[in-house]
Amino acid sequence: MRCRHAWWVGVLGGCLAGAVWATGSSASTTSPAPEPLARGWIVKLKESKPQPVVRLAAAAVPSDGPTSQRSRLWQATQRQRVSMLTHKPTAFGANVVHAGRLLTVAEAEAEARRLRQDPDVEWVEVNVIEQRMSMTPMTANTVTTPLNDPDYASGAFPNQQVWLSARTQARAGIADFPAAWAAMNGQTVYPVTVAVLDTGKLDHPDLDGRLFPGYDFVSELEYARDGNGIDDDPTDPGDYLTLSQKQSGGVLYPNDCDVSDSSWHGFSILNMLGARTNNGVAGAGMLAPLPEGHGRRWVLPVRVGSVCGADRSDIYEGLLWSAGVSYQGAPAFTNNPQPARVISLSYGSEGSCTGTLYPQIVATLRQRGTLLVASAGNGNSNNVGDVTPTVPAACSGVLAVTALHQRGTKASYANFVQTSGSSWGLAVSAGDVSSIDDSWVYALSNAGTTTATSSFIMRRLAGTSFAAPQAAGVAALMLALNPGLTVDELLQLITSSAKPWSEVEQDLSDSSQLLSVAGICSLGSTGACRCTSSTCGSGVLDAGRAVQAVLGGLPDTIEPFQPAPVTAGYFTPDRQQSSSGGGGGGTLSWPWLAGLAALWMIGAVTGRRAGLRTGRP
Repeated sequence: MRCRHAWWVGVLGGCLAGAVWATGSSASTTSPAPEPLARGWIVKLKESKPQPVVRLAAAAVPSDGPTSQRSRLWQATQRQRVSMLTHKPTAFGANVVHAGRLLTVAEAEAEARRLRQDPDVEWVEVNVIEQRMSMTPMTANTVTTPLNDPDYASGAFPNQQVWLSARTQARAGIADFPAAWAAMNGQTVYPVTVAVLDTGKLDHPDLDGRLFPGYDFVSELEYARDGNGIDDDPTDPGDYLTLSQKQSGGVLYPNDCDVSDSSWHGFSILNMLGARTNNGVAGAGMLAPLPEGHGRRWVLPVRVGSVCGADRSDIYEGLLWSAGVSYQGAPAFTNNPQPARVISLSYGSEGSCTGTLYPQIVATLRQRGTLLVASAGNGNSNNVGDVTPTVPAACSGVLAVTALHQRGTKASYANFVQTSGSSWGLAVSAGDVSSIDDSWVYALSNAGTTTATSSFIMRRLAGTSFAAPQAAGVAALMLALNPGLTVDELLQLITSSAKPWSEVEQDLSDSSQLLSVAGICSLGSTGACRCTSSTCGSGVLDAGRAVQAVLGGLPDTIEPFQPAPVTAGYFTPDRQQSSSGGGGGGTLSWPWLAGLAALWMIGAVTGRRAGLRTGRP
């Protein structure tokens, strides 16, 4: 286990390197985890008139134009012996470059180090493929009889949507949405958009009139499954991978890209948030108090995930588009007309924010008044949590949400979070796979194993994937009451209103559950354990208290929300300084042009053989 943040040294007395621990003090043997994958790199070339790094905007466009950029990329990759078959422009004046096959992150970073040495390269970031943070096979533990949603937690299936029911002493880990709904009764609500960056949407009566059109940012045709790459249709065609596809796919599907059925992951999260209520269909959604009709839509589906995961570059573009931020390479004529105030992201990867564009993007979102809520991550392959959240949940200014057992203890697999400085953390019940007495999260899904069918079912789910949307839903309810809240005010209110761990500990003691619960969470106990503010954030997400906190501070006059212009400076990936000069001009000699033409032909042929193409509208 790695200690990736300095605050652990002070809080827990040092870093225990090289060991992964289960509950209590007994060690657990960690089985080898799949090697993380990457699809090439995000590369920024130098400018002939360099821009100050801290002022580089998402909409920045290279001064020499796309043709010169492509030529210079070819030159840089050939000089450094890095394969390049395809490229596309992306935000911050950079380009997405890949070699026609998936690489391990270690391989991609080794090549990135070479590319950073080139005199024409400003910076390079590995384009990591991030994974959804769900824990369970999506085909297991299904209930095929839909509920009458007015009785979603007390009807024929009383344990169905416990995560959405009223909090009790024995269920101290749930968010208590009914308390929020009761507090909002009779209150004026204002338009708010919450975006879900995930695998996309499916049509279902429970979402009729609740979704904006959305967009699809899965750029690679062979992984997109819809045949056309980036487009204006975020429908989920399935993220399945069959054994025959993998065996015949050659370089497309390395060993670490697992054979699996379609997850319908994004559709389930869309339903957690936006499902209609009092319609006698399936279950309820968190945004129940927000009215339907009269053009009132609340949830924005943004497709970024497909086969093998989600490219970080696609996530970057989806985040910017969702918040209404212009950027280089944005789909033409498709500025998001309904910028999101809250974004829920249930994908992530191991590592640090340092050297990525996440800090700059999060800062841009915050200036636009948009909160990013991210899953904290699901630990190692033995379902034991890690001591820090995954990226981007670990980034400053992101609300990181981890998972609990419904009684209020940390789920065995869930990573630690905390609220300290610019880090913001919360926890909420999202299923504990190590316990048979937890109801997990029940949400609507599709019965199709590859492509979607006309059959929909309620499905039992677990993972920090399903914790983040709950915090996003509470944030959306808060903004519906007061759209004037800034991101900083939103973060302060949602964390300070959380149910403190001292109250959870009392509930555990009074309900006679304490004896069956592991010890206090610590470096030596990162599995199922009892939370503290240093390990599970500010407390349990409390929808009722959060809404009451907003109602208690409502201004006399509610002003319509106006996104702020993006002007301030912030972080970008580290520059790679070079004493050899060069770069920026994009001028090619005739010998270089002749060689480049030959390389272009070779690359085009090889690219077709590899089967990788970039889909742009």
